[in-house]
Amino acid sequence: MNRFWNRSMARTVVTMLFVSVVMGGAVAMADSFPVIAMEFDGDSYIEADVNAEDLGVAGNAARTVEAWVYTGRFDDNGAIFSMGAPGSSGKDFALRVLDSQDSWRIQFWGSGDVDFEYPSLNRWVHFALAHDGETTILYADGEAIAEQSQSLETSSEEPFRIGYWSHRNRDEAFHGKIAEVRVWSRALTQDEVASQMNQQLTGKEDGLVAYWPLAEKSGDVAREHVAGNHGRVIGAASWSLARTFAVDLPTTASIDVNAAAKLGPVVLQHPKGDVTYQWYHNGEPVDGATEAELSISSFTAAHTGSWKVEVTDDSVFAPYTSAVLRVEWPVWAEQPESVAATIGSSVTLGPAALYAPYGSVSYQWYRGDEPVPGATDP
Repeated sequence: MNRFWNRSMARTVVTMLFVSVVMGGAVAMADSFPVIAMEFDGDSYIEADVNAEDLGVAGNAARTVEAWVYTGRFDDNGAIFSMGAPGSSGKDFALRVLDSQDSWRIQFWGSGDVDFEYPSLNRWVHFALAHDGETTILYADGEAIAEQSQSLETSSEEPFRIGYWSHRNRDEAFHGKIAEVRVWSRALTQDEVASQMNQQLTGKEDGLVAYWPLAEKSGDVAREHVAGNHGRVIGAASWSLARTFAVDLPTTASIDVNAAAKLGPVVLQHPKGDVTYQWYHNGEPVDGATEAELSISSFTAAHTGSWKVEVTDDSVFAPYTSAVLRVEWPVWAEQPESVAATIGSSVTLGPAALYAPYGSVSYQWYRGDEPVPGATDP
């Protein structure tokens, strides 16, 4: 049986999908900072090669400790950081979770402890704990949410730890993600906290005595960017992306045969580093196709097949690849006109015209379901 296509198919309609690429299960933050974080599994932590005295923040000295935190669970009592030694009043200086959702404790040890609630389960929050020698203030997302008059005595040889709190043989490790841990030898103001919490530091800022961005991407060393007091990764903590990535593509595009065509543009949501592009056709990179939009001067059969684009943000782990876009070649035929003929007279059927052929064209006429021998012309 002859099969014919309606000539309305003279236009190729290409559907491009929206592609969401999610790494590490993270949720995007306002300002999309930080990019990379250390993910703790509730049994791992970082131990730095430095203590409060080494950092110049022992005893009752002024200080600020800040970090970005993504809390995955509230049943392990793990700390974002711990400095000093628990067991005696004022000798502990830590910020840790409690057993109920969104519940936290500023840990001094003793009656001065401050318990508070802040929505933080499965979302990124910036905490900064500042002490000026008399008063300790906790900032959450740049706003002061807790305050306590308190004298400290953190002259312990215990190392500074990230993701860990310990007391009386109880090892409490954090479950979630931590990034951008900073220790200052002065109490930051609210304006200072808010103005730089979404910025990467250089390590040379006034009063900054320790800085662990936690952005190494691999390995078991958390590098410290002020004095080289690197931390050891203890346990199975791992590096992960701290935000959602997505490659956006237009929903539809129309391409006419032999006309100019454009694929894209594609957009990488929340880029942090330099972004580059590479388009692929049928699995092979297209020379010179390194822009967000791919222009085709004249769409022909050679452009059919699969297309995709690989987008790379050089500040993160690996490129992000869009979904495969398939472009089919439009083929349709002009059906011969009906003719009337008398018995014994000659008659010509056709011609049959094939529009926009992909390659060489052949013909076979049929009478009913049977091929007509030798009838292989249009």
